[in-house]
Amino acid sequence: MPRIHRLASALGALFLLALADGGSGSADTREEATWSVEAAPFRVVAIAAGKHVTAFGGATTPLVYVTSDGVEHRLTRLLTRKGFSGGSTYTVATDEPGGRTAIVTVRRVGPGLAVRWRFSSPAGVQAVRVTLAASSRDHFLGTGQRTRWVDMRRTVVPLKVWSACGSSSPSPFFASSGGFGAWFSTHAVGRIGFPGAVDDANFACDLGQPPCSVGRAIEAVRLCLKAASLSFEIVPGTIARVIERYAAQVGRPRAPWLPQLALIKWRDRVTGPGELFDDIEQMRSRQLPLGWILLDNPWEVGANASTCYGALRFDPVVFPDPKGMIDAVHAAGVRFMLWISPQIRRPSCAEPSLPDGWLTGDDQIFLRDLTLPASRADFTESLRRLVELGVDGFKGDRGDEVDLEDARLAAGPGGPIQAQYPLLYARAARDAMGGRPFGSLFRAFVPGSSSLLPGVVGPDAPQTFTGLSASIRAAQTAGVAGAPVWGSDVGGYSGGTLTAEVFARWAQFAALTPIFEVGGDGPNARFWELGDDAVEPFRAAATLHYELVPALYELARQASRTGIPVIRPLGLTWPADERAWKHDLEFTVGAGLLAAPVTTSGGADGRTTTSVYLPAGTWVDMFTGAATRGPATVERTSGRADFPLYLRRGSALAFNARTPALWQDPWRVDDLVRGDRQGWLLAPAAATTARAADRGSTLTARTDGDGVTRVTISRARREQQLVVLGARRTCGVESGSSTLTRRTAARLPLVPSGWTVETSRRRGIVVKIGNAPRTVSLRLLPCRTDPPG
Repeated sequence: MPRIHRLASALGALFLLALADGGSGSADTREEATWSVEAAPFRVVAIAAGKHVTAFGGATTPLVYVTSDGVEHRLTRLLTRKGFSGGSTYTVATDEPGGRTAIVTVRRVGPGLAVRWRFSSPAGVQAVRVTLAASSRDHFLGTGQRTRWVDMRRTVVPLKVWSACGSSSPSPFFASSGGFGAWFSTHAVGRIGFPGAVDDANFACDLGQPPCSVGRAIEAVRLCLKAASLSFEIVPGTIARVIERYAAQVGRPRAPWLPQLALIKWRDRVTGPGELFDDIEQMRSRQLPLGWILLDNPWEVGANASTCYGALRFDPVVFPDPKGMIDAVHAAGVRFMLWISPQIRRPSCAEPSLPDGWLTGDDQIFLRDLTLPASRADFTESLRRLVELGVDGFKGDRGDEVDLEDARLAAGPGGPIQAQYPLLYARAARDAMGGRPFGSLFRAFVPGSSSLLPGVVGPDAPQTFTGLSASIRAAQTAGVAGAPVWGSDVGGYSGGTLTAEVFARWAQFAALTPIFEVGGDGPNARFWELGDDAVEPFRAAATLHYELVPALYELARQASRTGIPVIRPLGLTWPADERAWKHDLEFTVGAGLLAAPVTTSGGADGRTTTSVYLPAGTWVDMFTGAATRGPATVERTSGRADFPLYLRRGSALAFNARTPALWQDPWRVDDLVRGDRQGWLLAPAAATTARAADRGSTLTARTDGDGVTRVTISRARREQQLVVLGARRTCGVESGSSTLTRRTAARLPLVPSGWTVETSRRRGIVVKIGNAPRTVSLRLLPCRTDPPG
């Protein structure tokens, strides 16, 4: 596409420059962005597919900055333009006395536009505010992990890594259902507000001085940052396309180590190694899976007398033989994770002897200055010594609990470092592992963190249904922000009165997230003491999680390539469906598995009715086998052991079903996968091809017009199992040229291959193939009349 320049003037007061560039290399050239520039007042309009995408500058969406005297100023009119290959630089006048000018550069990058805004003289500029035109009819995802909203429309949120703001994991990024998104390449502290948001004068989070206001409510997205310059990228296209671009720019998520998905057990406080081994015994005696034991704070020097932390050395009284303890955990077939923090508690604790300038903080807490290379190297080396003891992963806490805005660190003022600190923390933990695969649960994360760490954990949540609801929203928003391998404390962390019902419902939700971990400052530390009403639903949820592990792992691997999260808001998949945006306590796992976890208390019988919205498609209930055509809202009643969970027709998942028992060598309770065995879950649909992948194998399935469902598994493992939901009543199954015999569930483990009808846990057809060929071809034959029995 040739570059176009147009110049029009009216008495020298107004002229218009329009630029259009090509050559991004994108296949979808219709959505590649161009731009036009209006001179007075200065305004940039982003254009894609011949339509205005958004705009900034001008009278209604001004570019504003705040000087040290607290006065707001605006960019006014274009003075000069200088073109270069792929873009232009504009010098723009301001209304500030003294003649300060702004320099705005716009250039093509990928499918979008890269914008840089700076000043000829930045002295005295305290904050900048950019306003991007958007409609109040649009919906918005982004800004980082949030617990109160998924759709950010009509909200104002802080962009500050600060637990006191409820903003441990912010991200200056959003994607709109209006056909564009933006990400801001900045570590500065600030706020972002969306169309319809009220003025933030009474906003609860104190961002310090000077204030950074997003201004009055208008039809726009407004970002205010405590900075003297700003770089950002505008990306046209769908929400998914914007997320993919964002991930490519900040760093795609790291593919997890498969054991990261195994169950993690911890207590908020232990008195010695005996309680770790008690946890192992309690889980094993109940035939519950266990992949990790996490030793939480306090464990460091001073733990014997107080809750000291920061030494990064085991307390010699409480843990006299840490290596022997970790070796014994490993000997039990369990991995060992350790709580860490970059903080050092004072004044009652013996602080590590560190050189002057290595720490910052107050009279209560020191923080290691990880911007100082020597301090960061010392912290990394201390972690490496723990790895040498056998530590397999770290729970990284407290990276969001010190306000650095008024601090001075080695790298400079603390404000811009506030959002960089979690990256430095994550990099130290990653480097300490020396290239080994490892697990992690980091609470504070920012753009780029997930390229360093395999797993993150949600914020501390109260042990109530309110805490559960907040965690469901956090799972969705964290995924969109670039953290797909996410988990929460089953039952919450602390606060409230944890009941068996809340614990059980939380476990059902956690079963669907990549990380499944249980522990906290309450009864969930010893959840078996809540009784069978907690243990049995937890067992069922843990079983479901392990069944889903191959699908969750594959989705996480896909996220490492595309940035599209594992846990997805309905609005991500159905952005044009207004009803989908209203149901932020529902989500999908991938594209085809929809969940509406129970978040309200039921009756004495444990039954709860939930209103569930099902978007377009036909949805098969995973527990009852009933099919519902969407879009529709259904009232779904759940007992203690089930909840609203649906597979969309035309979908398939890698799925290691544990029931019915199919094999003489059964699934072991701790099996994440088996090298010689594979499982699949399928809801076939006519004229739709379902696909699923697992460890290099691929399943494809389709129901033809004659009602026959044809399934092909390429690069199959030796033992194959398949659960088919929502298919027409089946009277026969053929494998290649052979006809499989229908067996009872009790007899099926005794034969190499066969099929049965499952009714005990989920209604469907179950097929097993022993000694499978490299390519498996199955045909499910419909009944021409109702089969007997």
